[in-house]
Amino acid sequence: MKIKIIASVLLCCLTLNSCSYIEAENKIKQKMKGDPSADIQNEESYMKMEDSIREEKIQDSIKNKVPMNATEEQLHYLGETFELNIYENKNEVTINNVELFDSLEAAGTSLSETIIYDNHSELYDLKSDSFSGGYKFLVADITVTNKSEEGVCDLKYMNDFSLQDFAYSWPDIIVWFSDHPKPEDDDGKSYFTYTLYSGETKNAKVGWLIDMDKYSIDDLFIIAGSGTEDENQEYVYLTQRE
Repeated sequence: MKIKIIASVLLCCLTLNSCSYIEAENKIKQKMKGDPSADIQNEESYMKMEDSIREEKIQDSIKNKVPMNATEEQLHYLGETFELNIYENKNEVTINNVELFDSLEAAGTSLSETIIYDNHSELYDLKSDSFSGGYKFLVADITVTNKSEEGVCDLKYMNDFSLQDFAYSWPDIIVWFSDHPKPEDDDGKSYFTYTLYSGETKNAKVGWLIDMDKYSIDDLFIIAGSGTEDENQEYVYLTQRE
């Protein structure tokens, strides 16, 4: 009986892991001796392989200016309307345009309306209403229509939209949502939360702090449906379609 079990496990290792007979046999022996190093070494090799594959995908993404894992149907440009289906929501979305501003005032907002945290405070000079270094305030104008059935997922989250670069190094997070809940609206909503009932449309603006000495518009895109499965995400270049 032991021989049959060992033979079955060996065959499984040979088939699934494409390892040699000797490697498979050694792993079985280590397992039988209670040696956990076989699992650890196998996991480390797997992780190295995953890192290598991801790095290749990133390099392809940078070279070809196409987000990783994106299909042609998931690629969009400014001004184009597309479907976004996440969290059982059915939405129509348009990223109308993006603009770069040198100050919050020029963008039509103020420091009190943003969530520029302490770790970003040195980037903004309140007296001169300007940003230090090469930082700019990138603002996207976004229109969302709730196409869900009535009563389905009326609560929406503007941080479902994230700014990304082709190297996937996260330039920065959203620091402004023009329709954020006011402090006096004590209903437990977070800064990025809004209610959009079925059939309703919202037009709002979101802003990011971006080091434009490091990036250009061509290096960036917006992910709609950020944090969800790859097949549910939509990608928007920050330029018009040629």
